Amino acid sequence: GPEFPGLKTMSKAGITVSQQLVSGGLAGAIAKTLTCPLDVVKIVLQVQSRGSREYDGVFDAFSKIIKRDGIAGLWKGNLVAIMRIAPYNAVKFLAAEKYRPYFAKEGKLSPLARLVCGASAGITAVAATYPLDVIKTRLTVQTADNKLYNGVFDAFFKIWKNEGFSKLYSGFPTTVFGAIPYEGGQFFAYSFIQAN
Repeated sequence: GPEFPGLKTMSKAGITVSQQLVSGGLAGAIAKTLTCPLDVVKIVLQVQSRGSREYDGVFDAFSKIIKRDGIAGLWKGNLVAIMRIAPYNAVKFLAAEKYRPYFAKEGKLSPLARLVCGASAGITAVAATYPLDVIKTRLTVQTADNKLYNGVFDAFFKIWKNEGFSKLYSGFPTTVFGAIPYEGGQFFAYSFIQAN
């Protein structure tokens, strides 16, 4: 396979970068799985319209989802969310490494350069993985009574065929605007903490 020389470099913690990627991916997968029921309830509450309110709050949503779809209904979209974590983090990490030389002066990043480098890496990661976010939302809001998609690939191809490829990027600009301060701030804070 392809060689990534930087992935075998040891970090200050004494583990390789590839081990850090795997650890980060696993930690993210566990965190997503543990918080998935809250995300499902949040999404169904967000997409209900004012005129046809199906849920009267968080506890009502939990109860109705379990009654309608079983306990597994609280984890709708979790697989695709996990599928998105690993490539998102890998793209973000590799993009940051590639962008770093463009923002560094004499091999060092200023605080502003860290922020811009992190934001740029975040935008790249969002662009690469955004269709999975759209698919996760679609899978989450479908009900057992009104099932439109039979999994990730079926949703991807149906959305592309029936609505056009651009629909896989619905809401992309808003997500990018959120990723800029989030990822930039995260890279800035991480570098600041690491330096002190």
